[in-house]
Amino acid sequence: MTVSFITQFTMGFVYLTLLLIVLGMFTSIYLLSKRE
Repeated sequence: MTVSFITQFTMGFVYLTLLLIVLGMFTSIYLLSKRE
């Protein structure tokens, strides 16, 4: 039970980190394209 909780927490943390990275990439690309 504890192991499954730790696994879900780790997967959720990794998912949020990847989501933040993707959002940051799209934001930077949007700002760069808007600046020109």
